[in-house]
Amino acid sequence: MNAPYSWLGSDPAAGAPKLYAAVGTPWTEADAARLPAAVARPKGVRKHTYDLSRYGLSRADVEAAFADYNTLRAEVDRV
Repeated sequence: MNAPYSWLGSDPAAGAPKLYAAVGTPWTEADAARLPAAVARPKGVRKHTYDLSRYGLSRADVEAAFADYNTLRAEVDRV
């Protein structure tokens, strides 16, 4: 499932329920109540990194897993 980041970035109150629906999860009143606090959190205050080895992966593993997707994306991007 691909969901554009803009669903959350530009209007989280409208985008978050759409994202939940896209993955088949109900959006509840409790979720809606937590959203303002999540949106108000400071941005960029902690460094976010990924370490593939933490998940037993290498860059080659990831590239192989996404090879077909990257080929398709490259074709779409040319159009």
